[in-house]
Amino acid sequence: MTVGLLWYFLHRLPPGTIADSYRHASPAPLAISVAAVAVFMAARAWRYRILLGAGATAAPPAGPTAAVTVAAWWPGLLLPGIAADAAFVYLAGRRLDTTLVRAGGAAVAARVLDVVSLLAIGLVTAPLAGARLPWFVWALATLALVASVALMAGLRRRRFRAPLLALLARVPGGKRIGARAERALEELGGGRHLVGLVVATALARVATAVQYTALFAALGVTVTIWQAWFALSFRTLLLAIPIQGLAGLGTTQLWWTAALTVMGFPAQRAETVGFQIHLLDLSVVVPASFIGGAVLLLVYRRRKPS
Repeated sequence: MTVGLLWYFLHRLPPGTIADSYRHASPAPLAISVAAVAVFMAARAWRYRILLGAGATAAPPAGPTAAVTVAAWWPGLLLPGIAADAAFVYLAGRRLDTTLVRAGGAAVAARVLDVVSLLAIGLVTAPLAGARLPWFVWALATLALVASVALMAGLRRRRFRAPLLALLARVPGGKRIGARAERALEELGGGRHLVGLVVATALARVATAVQYTALFAALGVTVTIWQAWFALSFRTLLLAIPIQGLAGLGTTQLWWTAALTVMGFPAQRAETVGFQIHLLDLSVVVPASFIGGAVLLLVYRRRKPS
């Protein structure tokens, strides 16, 4: 399917589209995009540090956490599936002295926060972006957001999460995991950690809005920050559909095309811009992630057991 989608988009692109994506890209917006990526990665590392430190004796060091966060990003861009989360869990277990269960819990919690924030941004920015969505999409998105927020609020209270943890305790090994989850949820429910998670998530979302607005500008495509933010949120939520090609080629263009078409772009224009945005995005984020991997290997080496 992904090969077919890629062939379809390449067949429909005007001649020279790929070369023009780089030949005519403005350097100043690209520089802004790179800076925004750095802020985005820093915000994610901050959030992971809060999540990994909850219920533990101490939070992992900031430097190695940032390096692990950045280094784990490229597998999700180049490989199908949840490769970025798997890479984070593996690297956190090896380099941050944390358990795979704790690292996996942090990855899941980060995903939940991402989905909730993307739903909220999509609903708020859709009218500002001029998006035309069917009523049932509005209803489903609103219902999903309300349900997610209610679940997260409920997990903060011991009497609401007790039945879930009791159910987990019946699974082999679940009692020990449940006890750790209880400590982590109790700590994350506190004001300081909760504020930190909200601020870090908001900072990451704002940074991506700036990043993609700059990428559109680099291509000479005039969109408001609200339009870029809506299109990005719409595209990212569609990435949850478990179909993804190598480097996202083919499928990601379909999600970008859907987002831009909803905002009123002509279909062929949406296809072209979506393809170019994805190419520039890979060109900015993948090298940054490789740099993070190099820092992890050369600076923050794994500590030898004493």
